[in-house]
Amino acid sequence: MKITDFSIRHPVIITILLVALAVFGFITVSGMSQELFAQVDMPTLIVVTVYPGAGPDDVEREVTRVIENEVSNLTGISKISSRSMNSVSTVNIEFVWNTDIELKIGDLREKLNDVAKKLPSGINGAPQILRFSSSILPVYSMSVESGMDRQSLAEFTDDSIVPLLARIPGVAQVNVTGKAEMIVDIILRIDDLVSREVSILTVFQILQANNVALPAGSVIYQQNTLNIRTNGQYQSLDDIRNQVIGFKDNSYIRLSDVADVLLVEQRPDRYVTSGDRELVVIDIIKQQGADTVKLIRQVRAVCEGIKKTRATRSVLPQLMMTVIMSRSP
Repeated sequence: MKITDFSIRHPVIITILLVALAVFGFITVSGMSQELFAQVDMPTLIVVTVYPGAGPDDVEREVTRVIENEVSNLTGISKISSRSMNSVSTVNIEFVWNTDIELKIGDLREKLNDVAKKLPSGINGAPQILRFSSSILPVYSMSVESGMDRQSLAEFTDDSIVPLLARIPGVAQVNVTGKAEMIVDIILRIDDLVSREVSILTVFQILQANNVALPAGSVIYQQNTLNIRTNGQYQSLDDIRNQVIGFKDNSYIRLSDVADVLLVEQRPDRYVTSGDRELVVIDIIKQQGADTVKLIRQVRAVCEGIKKTRATRSVLPQLMMTVIMSRSP
């Protein structure tokens, strides 16, 4: 009753306290990160190893089993499963709940470092450790379309859209799917190779040995140490076509004498289509702890600004950005 009596006798003080509580409550709520879905961290780690050109049996025998045997003695493991495919090995390691995954990542990395000498020399880099968490999933995905060809659209996306999105506070990564990468396609003419007595292996070794950039030491100039690097990489298609690959009948044999060198569009490993149209898709992954609602609001504002700029309207008058997925209403 003392609290009730005090409240009745001092209404001004009680009003001030209630207003202060409301103000501090509003400040606290406005500073909290907002999520449409709660973050979920599964106690699972995935080891991915790329072994180019190897079949499933070779991957299973030379990579998957070796890694499984090495990591099986980690503490806290509840289940180990694996999958061996053409050129790829995946080992899924499930730990019991309440396991410190950050600590297990360090332990697993030490195990992989120890097993590295037992793996074949042909693997592509070191085995990669992936962590299953909702934080690695995109919070916002959108497609980009225009009236221009896919290669030009991909270049515009990389140069004009991705940098602006990457600078938004809270953005960890901006991924682009559906880009048309250009590659150099060398088509050897077998009859010309045979007539000039040049083997395919010779062509491969010469191209590989000449397309390199190597350090050439250092020099001291005006009390400053300058690193020197020799750049021997090809700069144009003509450089490749004019590469000398042999010598016969008192004349040099160039690559253009035995092969066609073309710049072609590489078929992407992943692509997105809508009907018969191929799209470029942008996925945005947020930093851990970032405010999803605020971040997506800023992403939408940046996209609207891109579409309204004079430069965009002159280059891509038919630019369309369509939301595919958003983790904010």
